[in-house]
Amino acid sequence: MALEARKRPLPEFRVKSYMFQLFKSLDYIHSNGIFHRDIKPENILIRDNLLKLADFGSCRSMYTSPPYTEYIATRWYRPPECLLTNGYYTYKMDIWAAGCVFFEALTNQPLFPGSSEMDQIAKIHYVIGTPRPCVLAKLRKR
Repeated sequence: MALEARKRPLPEFRVKSYMFQLFKSLDYIHSNGIFHRDIKPENILIRDNLLKLADFGSCRSMYTSPPYTEYIATRWYRPPECLLTNGYYTYKMDIWAAGCVFFEALTNQPLFPGSSEMDQIAKIHYVIGTPRPCVLAKLRKR
């Protein structure tokens, strides 16, 4: 069953176990020079409390230089740098998406359910706040 197929939030002890397994999966692929680029509940499969990361069709080597493909991952799980730059992002996008999955597993609600890219940025801004000027300056370069 995919993580997204459940009807109600998961118990905290299950979320803790699943997130540990997800981060171990990400650590493994990242330490082998790959980033997934499409972490979302639909790509997290669970059976007998064993989590498996699925759908490696969007993976990319961490050793290739950006810019990468601009449109990747499902909008709700994309970090701001994917939305605000022309393909300048890193493996850290997988960590952002895992955090979004963490929230969703606990609440059964998406954290940033944007209806468009601009709405997505607005929802992120509402929760996280305004980035520091030095962060905005880096994004403007891209």
